[in-house]
Amino acid sequence: MTDHTGHPATRLLCAAEAATADEIAAYQADRADWIDYINDHIDHGQHIAYPCFDHWHTGGPGVPAPSSEDHMTQHEAVDALTGRNTRQHPLDLYNANPAAQAAVTAGLELAAESTAEMRLVKASTVHTRKADWVWEYDGRGRILKAAITLFGGRPAAGKSTAARWFAAGWTQGTLPGCWEGQPVNVAYIATEEAWHYTVAPSLKAAGADMDRVYFIERNGDPARIRSITDEAALAKMFTAKNIRAVFLDPLMGTITGDADINRNNEVRDYLDPWVRIAEAIDGTVVGICHMTKAPTGDVVASITGSSAFGELARCVFGFAIDREADDGTRVMSQAKNSAGFEDLSLAYRIGSHRVKLDDGNTDDVARFELIGPTETTVRELLIAERSSHTRSGTDECKKWLKGYLAATGRVPREDVLAAAAELGFSAKMLRTAGHRIGVHIERTREVPSRTFWSLRKAAQ
Repeated sequence: MTDHTGHPATRLLCAAEAATADEIAAYQADRADWIDYINDHIDHGQHIAYPCFDHWHTGGPGVPAPSSEDHMTQHEAVDALTGRNTRQHPLDLYNANPAAQAAVTAGLELAAESTAEMRLVKASTVHTRKADWVWEYDGRGRILKAAITLFGGRPAAGKSTAARWFAAGWTQGTLPGCWEGQPVNVAYIATEEAWHYTVAPSLKAAGADMDRVYFIERNGDPARIRSITDEAALAKMFTAKNIRAVFLDPLMGTITGDADINRNNEVRDYLDPWVRIAEAIDGTVVGICHMTKAPTGDVVASITGSSAFGELARCVFGFAIDREADDGTRVMSQAKNSAGFEDLSLAYRIGSHRVKLDDGNTDDVARFELIGPTETTVRELLIAERSSHTRSGTDECKKWLKGYLAATGRVPREDVLAAAAELGFSAKMLRTAGHRIGVHIERTREVPSRTFWSLRKAAQ
């Protein structure tokens, strides 16, 4: 275990001094070692001693306890970096506090940036090169290397099954792109589905080289990954095993429950580590995302949460079911391609493949089957689905309203709204339905005035 007493990062935390780039690099080099030490001791219920926090010291590396004067100085110095009251966040809770860890790391990075000399660089000195693509289709790049790609869709669209098809293809070196003919290792981080009877059988059905697929566990159980706190350890593991593609299924599973996914800055804090990991492994990170319950035709804007999801991803694909197709056809469209074309729309279906399992049984497992180019786009399917729901709801509301007013006669508007809400009809649906059947609206002269609805004689 590294002694952190005289570490440059310790000096930065305790004395609030500016760290050099070399000192920051030294801190990052043994950060994973320090995290392992914290995990080992917290698992055994021990308090952790660390410079700047020794007033909580009851075990661990021996460090002299600070004086009262030093005690206050250390509090103030750490507060200046983290923006938080350290009395509320002792080190024995530090590992369970991603926000505090992120704040300290951000403070270190900020200190390094603030002391680095800025300079102007001529565009003519920048070495230009062709983009590398880990997946190409019809001769054009579709999934960019060293970047994040998102697969977005409503439930049951088959986006996870599609992700496993890509994972399988890369482990076999069969997908067109820079890894064609060169199988690579992949990591599949699944936090919603079971490895044993869902994820692994699905990968087998897709034809994956299972020796090239890695899951991540912590203390013998599937790990809940947190990009902010686990970045250094993940990059180290991926590099050691030469993993070039990482799948996050779903991406939201790597974000803590107390994070506000609708706040751009908070989402960026969780996504930025994946961008750096994609660059560090010289590969790709593919995140599986859900769409809102009422998606618009804009695939990127329909991804649940902040716009930062679509902004940081270099490539985005939408997945949708074609409700008018009789053969179960679905559509995959490229909605964003920062370094290439967005003119791709492919038909696919979710077929079934019999897989022999390790317990000796066999099972029919869903498998992604690519059909080929189609003129139908995910945008069109989402718009059609939204319009269908709106038309259906309004038609039902119209039928109900006509019967309700026919039975009750002249009714206060607030009573109509309340009765409609109980049946799940929105105020907007009610207004549209009322307009279509020609509801008679009467406003009284009293103060405050009241509004009554009734059917016109022609509509009765």
